[in-house]
Amino acid sequence: MAGLESPWGRRGFWTLVIVYGALLGIDAVVRAEFPKEVYVERLRYESPTWMGRRQDTQAKYHSSEFQQFRGLSWGAVREGLDEYADFGHIRAYPPFFALAFFPFAFFWRIRGLGSALFFATGYAGGLLTAWWLARWWQRRDDPPSFGLFALTWLIMTPFVGAVLGRCETDMLVVVPLAAALLLMARKEKETLAGSLLGFAASFKVLPGLFGVYLLCQRRWRAAAGMVLGGLLFTVVLPVLVWNPEGAWRRHVSWYRHVVAPYHTGGATAVIGRPYRSTNQSLTAAVHRFLTPIRAGKRDDMRRVNVASLPSATAARIASGLRALVALGLLALWLLCWRGQQTPAQRAALFATVPLGTLLLSEVSLTTHHVTLIIPIAVILARSICLGDSCSRRVLWCVALALLVCTVGVSKTVHLLSPFLLATLILLGALLAIVIGDYLRERRDGTESQANGALQPGRTG
Repeated sequence: MAGLESPWGRRGFWTLVIVYGALLGIDAVVRAEFPKEVYVERLRYESPTWMGRRQDTQAKYHSSEFQQFRGLSWGAVREGLDEYADFGHIRAYPPFFALAFFPFAFFWRIRGLGSALFFATGYAGGLLTAWWLARWWQRRDDPPSFGLFALTWLIMTPFVGAVLGRCETDMLVVVPLAAALLLMARKEKETLAGSLLGFAASFKVLPGLFGVYLLCQRRWRAAAGMVLGGLLFTVVLPVLVWNPEGAWRRHVSWYRHVVAPYHTGGATAVIGRPYRSTNQSLTAAVHRFLTPIRAGKRDDMRRVNVASLPSATAARIASGLRALVALGLLALWLLCWRGQQTPAQRAALFATVPLGTLLLSEVSLTTHHVTLIIPIAVILARSICLGDSCSRRVLWCVALALLVCTVGVSKTVHLLSPFLLATLILLGALLAIVIGDYLRERRDGTESQANGALQPGRTG
């Protein structure tokens, strides 16, 4: 941090930001919109809904999520298509996803513009995320810590590269989460913070776990803001775009094709081969380790199972482990509620929620783990900037989690769920911090009462 604060460090940092952004952006745009093979004299599309699909006879495109997201959004908003029934591959996103992505689909006729806008939004969002995560522990008028901001961004860089390189949408979730952390740690504009969480939950369902957290912590203004934001993004905007009947029809289709099958058959009923190596969830790890399924992608026939249990048994074990995680987090949030909390205490509790979403989801892809930056940033700020002794004792967990993720890039190690291990390491570190805060406060309260009872003129 000291080196990054220096003039040479600042210049080197911004040079890296520009060069890395340019190279990554060019690669992302090329992969998203420029085909690697063209089978016709001139590409002519009447709609982006057919670009890059198996039925596309004009060209073969690189692997990128942008094509399908753009086609889904354009088809749903402009052509009245059902994004859950008319595109073959089912996406689990709620209907609001098509509206949120539409600004990037709008420019589909100008090749490269939509994906460039999407990349620039995500890349700028990464810088904003690092800035907000480096500021939550300070008062608004305090001078910013450039070193912590730069260090946070450098730690984020591999995660952001994995997300934006394939034009995944996870940055559109982590940015509002970081802004909400900043506001809630400072107890500023909590209604706005809640509405940001409502946006994240409307875009991807699992951030709805923040609603449970807010209720347990009695953050009523934030909870109200989350409800209002959820209504705005889930009900009001879809009605304005599709009219009441169209919005209702899409939500019913989402329920029939995603929610209902998930409840009856789990992720397998919605997504083909949900337990491949890119899925680093707790559920996926249980199935890969306890059932004789292929652990890799496509033609990778390797297995890592240490037992050969029936899939139904593995599913029950995974459900039991998720239930333990859910009950543990619920107990933690209820136990650690206090009327007066420091920003450090509020931030540490907030940071447990993204880890909970990764563990409770049956599908936590490697790109979803960009949210690990939230607990990492909280531990860094508490240990380095606030001098918290408990956070300093677990600071090694950050280094270990990052090392595990780095080693996990190997295709062989990837089969062993390294990102799940990193999530558990960081959760353990946060639990030590949060429980340490709770025990220290109880001890201080007991000593204060004892000292008060011994003061002259007071009775026991």
